[in-house]
Amino acid sequence: MLAAANQPANRWCSRGTGQATPGPRSHAAKPPRHATMPAPAPPATPRHTDEPASNRETENQVEVQEMSRAADGVIPVMDEAVAPMLPDGRFTGIGVQGLRFPRRWTTPGIHPYDQIAWETRTASIGNEKGVNVFEQRDVEVPAFWSQLATNVVVSKYFRGHLGTPERETSVRQMIDRVVDTIAAWAETQNYFASDETCAPSRPS
Repeated sequence: MLAAANQPANRWCSRGTGQATPGPRSHAAKPPRHATMPAPAPPATPRHTDEPASNRETENQVEVQEMSRAADGVIPVMDEAVAPMLPDGRFTGIGVQGLRFPRRWTTPGIHPYDQIAWETRTASIGNEKGVNVFEQRDVEVPAFWSQLATNVVVSKYFRGHLGTPERETSVRQMIDRVVDTIAAWAETQNYFASDETCAPSRPS
């Protein structure tokens, strides 16, 4: 009995019938027949490996010249063979087909500011000691804005010194300033294909 108990499970054993019967088969995993390892990726080729040093020096000189021109405020946008440029290097867009955009989220004849509710609040920011480091009262903001949005926009993006007539007091003024500036660039450099396309981009 003890000898039989010590026999491995996969050995042939007799169960009293006079015939040998196989024991349970082993379920050990077998290695796949055609196991292959993925081919290693080729090593990356360093940039400019085959280029002579003179070419790399020329590229560096061109980049330095472009950075110098950018620092001087003269940044040509496009070759004059495409469209004329202003003396300071700005692109005019004359003779170039402009962009077309359909009107979205606004209604002709209705000012976008009249389509939302507005309210007056106080924008205030305090430090960890509870002391106000910024405060502006009676600022006009959209009614659906959170107080956090009010504090961030008023403190960071309103123009003018606090307590002076030049200080902006409404989000309408801020939007007008930004949009009118970009729209003026668009008109000067012919961003859009027509005045009708440009008009919806200006709230006023």
